[in-house]
Amino acid sequence: MTRSGRLAGHQARLGSRKEDRQASRHLPVLNRRLVLPALLILIALIQTSCLQNLIDLAVQGTPTIIDVSFADPTRQTTSSGTEANGTGSTSATAATTTDPAAVTVVPTAPAADFARQVGQILLDGLRKEYAEISLDAAVRNRKIPESSVQETINRVYAIYRELYSRYADFYYLNGSINVSYTLLQGEAKYLESMTIQPQYWPILRDLTAIERNRLLSQVDAAADTLASQIRAETGQPWRQLLLLHDYLVRNIVYDSTGNQDTNQAISALLDHSTLCQGYAQAFQLIGQKLGIDVRLIGGEYEGVGHAWNLVCLDGQFYHVDVTHDDPTPDGGPDRPVEHVHFLRSDSQMQTTHSWETADYPACPSDGAFYYRELLLTANSRDSITEKLDQFISGIDFTSQETALLELLYTGSDLPDSQTLQAMLQKALDPASAGHTVYYRNYLSKGVVLVEITPG
Repeated sequence: MTRSGRLAGHQARLGSRKEDRQASRHLPVLNRRLVLPALLILIALIQTSCLQNLIDLAVQGTPTIIDVSFADPTRQTTSSGTEANGTGSTSATAATTTDPAAVTVVPTAPAADFARQVGQILLDGLRKEYAEISLDAAVRNRKIPESSVQETINRVYAIYRELYSRYADFYYLNGSINVSYTLLQGEAKYLESMTIQPQYWPILRDLTAIERNRLLSQVDAAADTLASQIRAETGQPWRQLLLLHDYLVRNIVYDSTGNQDTNQAISALLDHSTLCQGYAQAFQLIGQKLGIDVRLIGGEYEGVGHAWNLVCLDGQFYHVDVTHDDPTPDGGPDRPVEHVHFLRSDSQMQTTHSWETADYPACPSDGAFYYRELLLTANSRDSITEKLDQFISGIDFTSQETALLELLYTGSDLPDSQTLQAMLQKALDPASAGHTVYYRNYLSKGVVLVEITPG
């Protein structure tokens, strides 16, 4: 008997940039449909509190998947393999043996208890870095019928993915799992046992335990050092995140080859080259070391699979996408940093990003604290003109140093790109007379950006 399905880690195959659309690879839409049924339950209820206990969260409102009918026993052992291999295919083979022992049936436990127990077992196993995590205590004697096995696997995987996205410590895993389970067979077949194997990133798979621990210690040391430096600069959480955001932009190069093996925090913090999930994992790892609730979110950017972050400040969630604030080609550590995707709302992010909104906390407020706190705002076109003049007057046109102006527009008549360019040229022409000037201007998520580099 064979079974097939899709269960590979969604974020393990994320692309990152519109520019690299052909190089980026992401899993088929079918994969998302398998993960969502339980993930929706797990995440949708966290909107009112940033630090609710994950396991308590996981148990609320979980649909019943348990059948209480009875059966005589035989055993059937099945292995279900799930790899981040691009297809996410799952195969299963089964062998049936007869067992004359009687089954002792325990009254059906609430599905909420099942979800809580699975979450506790998984979290404990992940923290202890078990190669295999047995879920027998959660599935045995609960009379889950064969028809609900795949649904149960999907729910277990959803809980696993929620843990993976909430706890930065698990950055060394790629988000995929292998699953094996045993069925009791009689008049009907029921789930008797289940085991999962968390999957490592390729960079770790061939290392010994000593080598792996040494490498992960280097990552943790780099993260601890940066967190300490940031903490010494400011105690304000949003400013700590700003320093972290700017550091990652200045010190990490986006891997334009699209090599998925670099798509994690190890490559981001040690090799300073990665893809979107590497940026997001590094931001999450260091942000959590600063004591801030930082999570991973998976979706798409203009149709390409993508990962970024959600952060919680004073009970309110915001989006942060470090990847898309780091332009390609890389400008190096001295290039001015953009903040278009720093602490933004759902409505602003949805102009380019898409995700399953029911699966994540809502972000109704547009923080954009970088612009608001530093008074980088404009509420009219006259205000834009005034701030353009001030900006240009401070540029040394005899140098080749790039200058960047960012303005959050709070008025109701945001100019289009063509109008903005005309405004810039009018302000730039008299000031730059006799000099070669390179510039670009664009609008993104309500932000006016002007970049000028003297030739």
